[in-house]
Amino acid sequence: MTAVFCGVTNCPLTSILLSYELFGGAGLPLFALCIAVSYMLSGYRGLYSEQKIMYSKYSAEFVGRRSGD
Repeated sequence: MTAVFCGVTNCPLTSILLSYELFGGAGLPLFALCIAVSYMLSGYRGLYSEQKIMYSKYSAEFVGRRSGD
């Protein structure tokens, strides 16, 4: 559930904190792994069209584009 939230919103830190709050700390490494995979596979699209993605998710490269572009 939190991995899908991460893929839609492109907010991995928020998703990790949400999973900790909802399910506790026992499964946190597994949640973090699922969230990381979801974040990497989501590309540069997201729920919030005004969200700016400044750097590439895969390398230290400036991309400077909006989520809806």
